[in-house]
Amino acid sequence: MEKFEETIEDYVAKLNIEGQRKVWLKNRRKIDFILSKTNRYIRSKRTACDIGIGEGHLLRRLENMGFSVTGIDISSYLIEHLGESFKKQSLEIKLIHGNIADIDLDENSFDVVTCLDVLEHIPDDALKMTIENLKKCIVNDGLLIGTLPLGENLQDNMVICPKCRHEFHRIGHYQSFGNKEQIKKLFEPDFMIIKIGYIPFILFKLNFLNYICHWIYRFLCRVTGVKMVKTVYFVAKLEKT
Repeated sequence: MEKFEETIEDYVAKLNIEGQRKVWLKNRRKIDFILSKTNRYIRSKRTACDIGIGEGHLLRRLENMGFSVTGIDISSYLIEHLGESFKKQSLEIKLIHGNIADIDLDENSFDVVTCLDVLEHIPDDALKMTIENLKKCIVNDGLLIGTLPLGENLQDNMVICPKCRHEFHRIGHYQSFGNKEQIKKLFEPDFMIIKIGYIPFILFKLNFLNYICHWIYRFLCRVTGVKMVKTVYFVAKLEKT
C-alpha cells in the first residue's frame, strides 16, 4: 500500500491555503458573527488562545482587539505558514504546534480560549482529556468560546475509501449533539454555559438576510421531513474548585 508522509491535517490545510478548498475563507463571516455576540463577555480580558487556527482570521481579530494572542494547531504546515505571514505583518502572535487532546500547557495561561469547529473533530476517547486541558490552561472565571454541531446524524455523512475500504466521516466529525442540554452536560461541573445560541447561515454581509435564509431552510426541513442540522455557539465560564 502506498504510504504518505504528509498528515491529513497538513493536507487539508494546504487545500484551504493554497488549493481550491476555500472553507476557511468563507468562515470569516461566521467568526465575525460570533465575536459580535460574545464581545461583551471578553472585552475586559487580556490574554486569548485560539485552538484550531485555520487561516488566522480569528487570531488577527483578537490581536487587533488588544489581546495578547496565542494560537495552537495540530498542523505543522499551518504553524510554519502563518508564522511567516504574521512576521511579515509585524503581528506579535505566538504559535504552538500540538494536539489539544494531549498538549502540555501551563496552568492559568489564558483569560479566553476559543475553539471554533474543533471539538466535533475529537474522538470520544480523547474528548475528556481535551476538556481537562482546557480547564487547566484557562484562569479561574476565564471563558471558553466554541461551536458545536447540533442535530447531525453522523452516520449520514460516513463514506468509504475506494482503495483501502476504510470508513470515515467525510469532514472528520466524531461528535454531534441532539440538544443544548447535552452540550451543557459535556462541560459540567467546572464550566457553566452563560450564553448559547444558533449561528444562522453566513452567506451575506447583512445579518437579516442570513436569518431569512435560515428560516427558509427551517421551513423546507419541516415540509420535507429532513432533520435540520444547526451550529451552536456557546460561552462557558470556568469555575475551578
